[in-house]
Amino acid sequence: MILDKDANANKRTLMDKIWDYVVDKMTTAVIAKLGTTNKTLIGAVNELNSNKQGALKNVSKTYLADKQGIITTEIDRKAIIVSYRSNGAIIKPFVSSENNYWKATTSFLSGNSTSNMNVYISFFYFE
Repeated sequence: MILDKDANANKRTLMDKIWDYVVDKMTTAVIAKLGTTNKTLIGAVNELNSNKQGALKNVSKTYLADKQGIITTEIDRKAIIVSYRSNGAIIKPFVSSENNYWKATTSFLSGNSTSNMNVYISFFYFE
């Protein structure tokens, strides 16, 4: 039942007509306060879905540190490393202009160098 204000009476209506009205409003109504470039409800949802971050990835392996204690990973420099860990080593990730991959300086907790040594590290990152 829908109130007809002109006739001041309740009238019967079909559910599909109400549904069509709601769908039309969702697809065409512009909501200026949305924080997306597309200001329609459906367009904003589609934009947010297409912008979502990829799945969290992990690589865990033994790296051979060079003579300065630096390792080079296979993680693209555009990735975002969110966490890393190693048993017995201090890890300091960084990117350099010399290649397209993340690197990390490594040293033992005691402060001793990991020069030319194997270091087991786990990286967690988003691409």
